[in-house]
Amino acid sequence: MPERAKGIPTVRKDRVVALEGIEPALETATLMSVEMLMYSNPIAFYELVQLSRDRNHSLFGNTYDVLLDLGLVQGNGQPHDAIRQIVLAHTRGDGPELEFSMKEFDSEDE
Repeated sequence: MPERAKGIPTVRKDRVVALEGIEPALETATLMSVEMLMYSNPIAFYELVQLSRDRNHSLFGNTYDVLLDLGLVQGNGQPHDAIRQIVLAHTRGDGPELEFSMKEFDSEDE
């Protein structure tokens, strides 16, 4: 879980969320893209989470093109560190138990 920033936090629902060194606008835009991806292409969503967890993960099928079009990976096939940090902070579980939340999961939520 990323450490909390000591700067100005952003408010998400009923609690304060601040990812260290990440602009709130980037976090919001990334979350909107990831949420859309989760519903429109669940396999690409799953692949993004796996790639965020393991830099050596090989993407399935046309997932690279889908993620690149959404700006969720760079030309080298890897998410930017900020995107990776956002994805990791807002997902938990694995396989059919994989969850996404617009608010950051607390470590005690797991």
